[in-house]
Amino acid sequence: MRITRSVLASRVQRLNTVLNRPMQAYTREVGGHRMRSNEGHFCLESNSPGDGWTRYTLAQIVGENGGQSTVSPTGNASDMWYYLRGVFDVLDSEYTHNFDKAKPATKKAVQS
Repeated sequence: MRITRSVLASRVQRLNTVLNRPMQAYTREVGGHRMRSNEGHFCLESNSPGDGWTRYTLAQIVGENGGQSTVSPTGNASDMWYYLRGVFDVLDSEYTHNFDKAKPATKKAVQS
């Protein structure tokens, strides 16, 4: 399978869906021309330095003004595919699904 930017972008969009994050990085404010960033949105950043390889990074919007935080290491398309695959493996694991269902420990009365 050939891993392209569109394949990676669709996986990142799926990640936003699974984690209930905003689907768009920016939205236009009502009645205006200004754009507002959607905090929490995951986006795929790419950089082509001219050596024939494109580097990808998973980033998250963290501020009202569009600030971003890098979430993943930088790598080529294959590296990013395997990184996202690991993310989905963790999200699909039984441990993650049962994590929120765990009941808090209760103290049992000491019987004498």
